[in-house]
Amino acid sequence: MLERLRAWSLALSFALVSGAVLAVATTPGIARGNGRIGGDLVAFLAAGQLVGEGRGAALYDLHAQAEAQRPWLPGAARGSVVPFAYPPTVALLYAPLAWLPLRIAYLLHLACSLLATALAAHLLAGAFPSSAGQDRWATLGVLGAFWPLWHASEIGQNTPFSLASFALVAFGMARARPTLAGLGAGLLLLKPPLGAAALLLLVVRKSWRALAVAAAVALVIHATGVLAAGPDWPSVWLDAVRTFARHDAGADLAWSVSAWALLEPWLPGRGPVVALLLALGLGGLAQRADDPRAAVALAVCAAVLVPPHAGFYEAGLMALPALWLLDAGGARAAAPLASLWALTAVGYFTTPGRVHLYVVPVLWISAWTAWSVGRPKRGT
Repeated sequence: MLERLRAWSLALSFALVSGAVLAVATTPGIARGNGRIGGDLVAFLAAGQLVGEGRGAALYDLHAQAEAQRPWLPGAARGSVVPFAYPPTVALLYAPLAWLPLRIAYLLHLACSLLATALAAHLLAGAFPSSAGQDRWATLGVLGAFWPLWHASEIGQNTPFSLASFALVAFGMARARPTLAGLGAGLLLLKPPLGAAALLLLVVRKSWRALAVAAAVALVIHATGVLAAGPDWPSVWLDAVRTFARHDAGADLAWSVSAWALLEPWLPGRGPVVALLLALGLGGLAQRADDPRAAVALAVCAAVLVPPHAGFYEAGLMALPALWLLDAGGARAAAPLASLWALTAVGYFTTPGRVHLYVVPVLWISAWTAWSVGRPKRGT
């Protein structure tokens, strides 16, 4: 079974990557079909350009973002923008790519995303020694063929880097190496909602050394942010996040997978309450979990479900709790997870309706993980 899993998943991963590279290489200009090369990558490239030109103070100005993105948005109405709402350090990391032709920048970013996926596979194979984790190539194939994770890579999102950071947390906690766990948690602060879930995990697990390492990484992120966008960047960034959240409220439902965003249109004002209850419930389960890897899996579920907005591409992070379920459940978990994989394939190839199909595996894997950790053990 393991050899078959490895062969099929690696073959699919290779086909997906080859297809993407071929499509980009043979596309005239930067338009592709009814979309464009790069997808969301243009937001990161434009942010990198603003910082590289010394205009970090305007990093969260939507008009400045729109002007910087205009060359990469062919045919879009003037003022169209893909909002950038990350800390300035992220813009610094993308600055070198911003000076390259879009086609080259996209292919380099895709290559880096695949390397991050390979790193996540290496770490998770060490953290989950059973099932697919016995074979790093099988783990890599499972991750590479997980449709939401590939979807994120294809559109230029950074979910594979977030997955690698969560994998570092899982590896560090599984191997009792708090420095590595803290490093992974600190890197997740480059995407604050994910970083908040990782920090909460370290607190409930009382991993104080890891928390100290994460704090040191946070200081580095803050210092580089000051260099890129000035000393007041945290307040400017928070204002921008609030503005983007108001702009997206109710309008982005088909592209979100968080419980808060999903409930808000039907139960206005109740989303934060549900999010708080989910955070408390998943945090409590993470605290009582015997297996630290299970606690990390729960933290990933919280990172996707709890924030006000989590794009459909964040469903790619659910590969980590899925691998934990496969590790803990063995062959019994394989068939249900295969069904979820098939459902994500449908979600990848179809246009979202009112709610994205990726919501189903997010909710299913989260509920399954919570039940697996919280159910009474036999003999107790």
